[in-house]
Amino acid sequence: MKERFRDGPIVFLGTPDAGDSLALHLATSEEQLNRVGQQHFGIHLSDRSADGIDGVVARVEVAGGKLLDRGEHARASTTPMSPTWTDTPSRSDRSKVRRCGALPARAEDRGGSARLRPVVDSPIVTMLWESVHPLQRLRERFGFDTAAAAVAWVADTLYRHWGLEVDNCERLVMSDWNVMAWVTAGHRRLIAKWSAFPLKFRQLGDAARVSEWLDAAGIPVAAPIPATDGENLVELPSPSKGRVMTALPLPASRFLLGVMPVLEGELLDVSKSDQVADAGRMLAHVHDALAAYPNRFGRGRHAAGSQLVHNDYRSANVLHGGIKITGVLDLEEVKYDTRVADLAKAAVYLGTRYRDWGPTTEEVRSEFVAAYRQESSLAKSEEREVRERMLQEAWVNGGRRRTPRHGLGVAGGSSASTA
Repeated sequence: MKERFRDGPIVFLGTPDAGDSLALHLATSEEQLNRVGQQHFGIHLSDRSADGIDGVVARVEVAGGKLLDRGEHARASTTPMSPTWTDTPSRSDRSKVRRCGALPARAEDRGGSARLRPVVDSPIVTMLWESVHPLQRLRERFGFDTAAAAVAWVADTLYRHWGLEVDNCERLVMSDWNVMAWVTAGHRRLIAKWSAFPLKFRQLGDAARVSEWLDAAGIPVAAPIPATDGENLVELPSPSKGRVMTALPLPASRFLLGVMPVLEGELLDVSKSDQVADAGRMLAHVHDALAAYPNRFGRGRHAAGSQLVHNDYRSANVLHGGIKITGVLDLEEVKYDTRVADLAKAAVYLGTRYRDWGPTTEEVRSEFVAAYRQESSLAKSEEREVRERMLQEAWVNGGRRRTPRHGLGVAGGSSASTA
């Protein structure tokens, strides 16, 4: 930072070409010396209307904080001013404001110096494939009246259970009973993903363990980042339902949340033969790793000749970095089946993203299966079965639209949320 100007005992510093600012005040009296430390902090808002101010106040309160006072500008209904919290409590009063945004209100929470830094983003909110207003869905199924309230909850939860200090949130993407939040914590881009559908919680837990297994086997998956207690996923009460969680598996009654890294790359492009071939070879490696998985998955039975398979291997769930496959996503649909069945299904739906479930061309299917065969040989009977299954899938589902399942497979870069 560099000095901008001085005003008596106060020096104002600023970041070049940015809006960050810091004011240093020279203590000139015994009273001021006794008040050394952070006395207040301010927030610049993109929305400086009264509604914008009220939104920030609501987020502070959702995160567990308390508004002690409002200045005259913040009280006005139409004045476009950025609020400044000038009532940062002393050590004896910090119980009044337990948490503001995502960071600790007391130094002893983390063993470091106390800082108050609210997350002030109001992210883009979209639906992955459903034709419904996203803010309506966010309110009705997840209990958040605004995107800002959802971000405040995410930031507080990640701090409490993962020790992560969220800096900002880019976007929220919803699909069925799932939400994904793209956040930055420190210098890491992460995805906080939660489900409000308790009947799926067991399967989601199994999928998280499979993801760990594949990660250890060298498959590029978004393996879960363990919480501070070592668990991959954390079950939480729904903010709209209070702190009491019912034992009944009612939708929206409770959340199951996990954190994973963002995988860079673009959705697989089946118009590029090199990407199709890379996808075929990667599926062979995924099958090999899943065949060796030592634990049971869900309530499925391991029939003779079957193994765990991906079961949803398509463009929406495969990222390519331009040189190689950089991400295999959405392991929530993993099940027991034959690798031939999974190969045939993947070959037909490889080009599918979120809405158009039409089959791939014969050329794409041939390239895909040929690449798979390079890494994992197929017996003559399996070759014949793959061809038969591909023809059947392509005929039955040709041009037919299908509704995606409960899974949310996006865990990649900017293009990974476009249909």
